[in-house]
Order: sequence, then C-alpha cells, then structure tokens
Amino acid sequence: MSVNSRLVLALFTLTACSNPVSKINSDIIRLERSVDDLRNLQAEQTTAIASARNEIRLLQGRVEQLEYGQNQLSDLKSDVTTLRQRVPPPAIVPAEELEADEIAADRIGGLGGSTFKQGLEKVRTGNYAQGLVIMREALGLAQGQEWTSNILFWIGVINDGLGQPKDALRSYHECASQYPKSVRAPSALLRQASSFTRLGDAQTAKLTLKKIVSDYPSSKEATTAKLRLKDL
Repeated sequence: MSVNSRLVLALFTLTACSNPVSKINSDIIRLERSVDDLRNLQAEQTTAIASARNEIRLLQGRVEQLEYGQNQLSDLKSDVTTLRQRVPPPAIVPAEELEADEIAADRIGGLGGSTFKQGLEKVRTGNYAQGLVIMREALGLAQGQEWTSNILFWIGVINDGLGQPKDALRSYHECASQYPKSVRAPSALLRQASSFTRLGDAQTAKLTLKKIVSDYPSSKEATTAKLRLKDL
C-alpha cells in the first residue's frame, strides 16, 4: 500500500471515530438547553403558583371581611329592633298588649307576621297614619285566621290615636263580636266602653262594661270594668 493510501485510510479512520463523539457532545448541549428551559419553565410556574396563592389569600380575607361585616350588620339590626321595642309607646297605646303582640308576630312568621310586626312598630312610635296602612295590609294577609282579632284590635287603637273614635268603635266591635274567644276581645270591649264615654254615650258605655264583667269575669279587664262602673 502506498504512503498516500495509508494517509487517506488514517484520515478516514480518525474521521469515523470523531463523528460519534461530536454527535454526543451535540446531544449533551441540546439536553442541557432543554434542562435549562425546563428549569426556567418550572421557575415561571412556581412564581405563577405563588402569585395565585397570594390572590386566593387576599380573596379569602375579603370574604371574611364581608362575612364579618354582614354579621355586624345583622347584630346592628337586632340591636335597633331591641331598642325600638324598649321605646315606651304613646299613652293611648296599651303597652302590655303591644309587647305581647310583638312576640306573637314573631311566632306567626311569614309575610303576614312580618307585616303585622311592622305595623306594631309604627304604633309604638306613634306613626298612626303609616301604621293604619300596614295593618290593613296585614289584615288582608291574615285571611280570617285567629290572629285577625289582634289586627282588628290594633286598627281600633290606631284610629283612637288618629282621633277617629267612630272608626275605632267599629274595629273594636268586629274584634269582640267576631272573635269572642280571642285574648284581645275583653281589651277591645274595654276600649269600646272608653270610646262611648268620650262620645258622651254613658249608657252604652255602662252596658259594655257590664258585658266584660259577665263574659270575662276572670280577666284583668273585668277588674277595671267594675271600678269604672262605680263611677258611672
């Protein structure tokens, strides 16, 4: 073999041996770049996750603030309602009956109970004009149920407050005549007697007081009626 042939063979051998090494080096470089890209991507994802967690914490904080604010608002409304119930009503309004029916309105519940309660709030503050509108609405919602008598009684009280004794008489009469077993019947009759007295009809007032004594002898209204009969 000539010298030139040997040189060509040697160069070919070296070239053949060097190509795999070059390819491996190239693969390593590409792999390192891929790893760097993955690390960069992982770093971006980690940053995004941390940012999302911060936003979630902020949102949770806002939700907790809103819930706390709602609880405070609910407590404030409850306090206002309690304070309203402690406000003494006008002298013409029977306080004992008012307090009892405020509790009864809560037990009734629903739209009828809440409307009745609103009407009683107007009575307590002496806002008779608005109270009359609300009580008439409650009367329609009651639809002849047992607590209709309570509403009729308060419509009578409201008319007393408005200086309309004849309208008051009508409501008291409906309460006592249509619902004679109602807890408000003796109170309605007693106030009816007072209305007759203010109108100058002492005779009818006297008959009404006697009816209280005979029909509701164990009631506190009967005790009051006996005392008033002595003055007539």
